[in-house]
This record gives sequence, structure tokens and C-alpha cells, in this order.
Amino acid sequence: MGEEKRRYVRIDKRFSVSFRKVKDFLSSGSRNKNISEGGICLPLYQYFPEGSLLEVEINSDDFKAPIKAKVRLVWIVKKADPSFPFEAGLEFLEIAPAEREELRNYIKNYAAEGGEQDIRWID
Repeated sequence: MGEEKRRYVRIDKRFSVSFRKVKDFLSSGSRNKNISEGGICLPLYQYFPEGSLLEVEINSDDFKAPIKAKVRLVWIVKKADPSFPFEAGLEFLEIAPAEREELRNYIKNYAAEGGEQDIRWID
């Protein structure tokens, strides 16, 4: 198995995340699996095709305000969990520069303080 090379530090820190398809009124929510400056991994209750555009809002008292972003679903896999039967990787496409900077600094500080990085999801 080849060595995985990541562009961004990925941390295993849970946040409440609400999301909806772009131009859709219905929204849903989840708690992320992990997050990086480049994207977020979410357990999902419903299936979305690869390439789907979603709007996400990441909520935490750790941030000044919710972080809002437009994302693209890069990959999705079926899981055995009936509560969240899918897991998806979402790439940040549009995020305000100040919010991206806040996220970057949070991840950097969390990792520097010994927060967990690259934790594998255990089924």
C-alpha cells in the first residue's frame, strides 16, 4: 500500500454541520468525521452523486460565527451504519477568506496542542 500524501493537515475534531444541495430548500445535518483546510468528511443519511454541489455551515463555539462554504462532493461510500449509511468527502470550493483563515488557524493550533490528526474511522 502506497504512502498517502495529504495537501492539508486533517484533524479528528467533531463539529455540528448543516448542509443542503445548492438551490434546494431542504437541509439536513450531521457531525463531521474529520476536517482540514481543504475539505470535510461527513457521515450522511442520504446519497448524493459525486460532483454534487452543497452548501455547508460548520457550527462550533470554537469559531466567532458559523463557517459557511460551498463544497463539491468528491467521493461517497456505502457504510454499514443504518443511522448514517454513507460517508462522503467534500472539497471546499467557496469560503470567505476570513473564515478560511480562522479554520486554518484553528486546525494549526489544534494539531500543535496535540489534538488527534489523521484518525481512521472505526466501524
